[in-house]
Amino acid sequence: MPDTNTTPVVPAKRKRGNRKKQERKFSGIDADFLALSRVKHKLFTERLADFTAFDPDFDATYAANWFTKILFCEAITSDETTMREMASINDDLKRKVTETIAKLSKLEYYALEAFKDDTEILHEFQFNKVNSLYQYKVSFIIDAFIIHSLASEEYNVALTAVGMPATLLTEIRALLFEVGALELNHEKFKRIRIMRTRLRIKDMNELFDFYEKVRLAALIIYADKPEVAGVFA
Repeated sequence: MPDTNTTPVVPAKRKRGNRKKQERKFSGIDADFLALSRVKHKLFTERLADFTAFDPDFDATYAANWFTKILFCEAITSDETTMREMASINDDLKRKVTETIAKLSKLEYYALEAFKDDTEILHEFQFNKVNSLYQYKVSFIIDAFIIHSLASEEYNVALTAVGMPATLLTEIRALLFEVGALELNHEKFKRIRIMRTRLRIKDMNELFDFYEKVRLAALIIYADKPEVAGVFA
């Protein structure tokens, strides 16, 4: 029986869906909404009997749960605080990268001295890349480690002969590990900010639900007293 050509089945790539952001149920500043929630909660507790008569679910437990949610939301880290934390992490990273570049510049001085007549070796180091790639920290770390490796393994004897201190390579290596740890922390914190934002919106929306349920009930309870219903709007 003749062979039959078959086309291999290639599994379809799973499409990456766009991250669906959680929407806030209220507008304005979180701090303002929290202050408003305290006011509405106080008004609610003062007229609790009216609400309980309308719906038994509006009881002391509802009032206590609402207030607990207010306290919880007030303790949530604000986005402004998160941004300050991120800025601080980024500043630490920039300082450490700048310090590393300064050490690499010292190494470049000795490389230029040792290989002034051999441009091919200087090209292998590519010192220019660790300056131009400053904003791309991962690439910076990779290129800096390559420079360190060349200096410590392949060309250590020649560099030492022109006066390069042995401690210089030790210092560069230590700095690169610090930069790597800071960059990892910086990238992780970007995810932490997303997580904090998602959880904050979730909890603030749950707080809004307490208020909204009371507001809608007030429209019915005080239908003949719009001025009272209005204080819950």
